[in-house]
Amino acid sequence: MTATIGVILTGGASRRMGTPKQYLQLSTGQTMMARMFDILGACSDHIITAGGAAPDATRNIHLDDVLVDAGPIAGIHAACMNATAGALLIVPCDMPRLTPDVLRTLASNPAQTGACFRIDQTRPLPMRIEAAARDAAAHHAADGGRSLRSLVDALEMTVMQLSTADTTMLANVNTPDDLAAL
Repeated sequence: MTATIGVILTGGASRRMGTPKQYLQLSTGQTMMARMFDILGACSDHIITAGGAAPDATRNIHLDDVLVDAGPIAGIHAACMNATAGALLIVPCDMPRLTPDVLRTLASNPAQTGACFRIDQTRPLPMRIEAAARDAAAHHAADGGRSLRSLVDALEMTVMQLSTADTTMLANVNTPDDLAAL
């Protein structure tokens, strides 16, 4: 069985939140980053972080963005350029309602290039990029592709339907009100 590398995207300016989101504490006392490690750790063989802001975590490898001002695509580019084997299972650092079961569904889809979800519209994250598609994903980003949806289209990813009942699992925490609503 091929290894799955979990990737937590840590970049982002957090303009709406006003502070780096990965350090925010949830009502459980756990940081958002620690929560994402727990979720991703349940369904990947190894975890790396990628993006502009290196987390205060000693249990992983962090890959800095090479592409400047490219948003989450820059972290995906860094992961694709540095991964040595296996599919990438990619999550943002600000999706604390995500569950390992939802990620396992994504990881088990037999797509050739990768997969993501659709609820009311395509939700590019979380996403899976197969090992065979990593070079194409990296080239898409290096050639100026900055939209996650354009990456989904360029790789012809499988877009899986997710129940509207599961919508909250894919909600990002972008503002103090979002955090208070958890």
